[in-house]
Amino acid sequence: MAVAFVTYDALLENPARYADCLIKLEPPEFAESDFARVETLNAAYRATLRHLADDAICQHLRYLNAPDAILRALDKKACKHCLQGLRLTPVLSGEIHDFSALLAAMRAQSRQAVFIKPRFGSGAGGIIALRRHPRNGQCVAYTSLRQKDGRFFNTRKIYRVSATSELGAYVDRVLQGDAIVEEWIAKASVENEPYDLRVVCQFDTIRHIVVRASAGAITNLHLNNKTRPLADIALNAAQQAEIAALCRTANTRLGLTASGADILIDRQGRPWLIEINGQGEHIYQDIFDQNAIYREQLSRHFQGCPCTRTP
Repeated sequence: MAVAFVTYDALLENPARYADCLIKLEPPEFAESDFARVETLNAAYRATLRHLADDAICQHLRYLNAPDAILRALDKKACKHCLQGLRLTPVLSGEIHDFSALLAAMRAQSRQAVFIKPRFGSGAGGIIALRRHPRNGQCVAYTSLRQKDGRFFNTRKIYRVSATSELGAYVDRVLQGDAIVEEWIAKASVENEPYDLRVVCQFDTIRHIVVRASAGAITNLHLNNKTRPLADIALNAAQQAEIAALCRTANTRLGLTASGADILIDRQGRPWLIEINGQGEHIYQDIFDQNAIYREQLSRHFQGCPCTRTP
């Protein structure tokens, strides 16, 4: 068994060299915090994936997750459309391109709290959690973005923004860069900490669940949030079955063999699919334990098991 690490450029330069390999496409790492620059880098990465998906030779390579499937999962709008009929966190309807349009949509659709998410973002970059008081209309937002000298930067800390002019600038920036607006569904809590789940599903089986707990609404672990043992939330058999069905169905529709799904458990105990990540099975708790997720990927390859799907 041999494992090699190659760049995307090397793969594109001589794809035929990797015809007998299982190719696992990893996401890029950006040493960049400027929000505009990250948008540009994300666009360039999607262009690379499209090149891999369109190239006549690359189309015949053997992938854990094919480039076109990863592209579908990266696009939050397209992903929501593809997964219609599942219990998804609801998206507000209508064209919402600025703060005033957002407030009008929230009033019209009776929503007091929403998440604003870049269409192609990841890792909580650019996400804004916003609440509007139902009586006086005052708003407060939580985000890892910070504004400086007219530019916006992703950080590793959550900030509270309440001044109307400042808040409007943040919301306008994210919405104008192409975004979706989701209803903010209250999460179940453990010891007064809201939590959600990162669920790794591969080869139609749930392989790992990470409980991500936070003092606030945004639970991404790189924002100094924490994990909890799965036993702390005591998922019952019905919840486990529904989570597995959500993940399997999402993988099938998107054409994914392996994924990391973000699952919310609401205060009534119902699982909701927030989003799904075609490159989301990198789990430190597993890597530094049994490394079972990656071991299964390799063993399936050497068993000759087909990995790519056609949705």
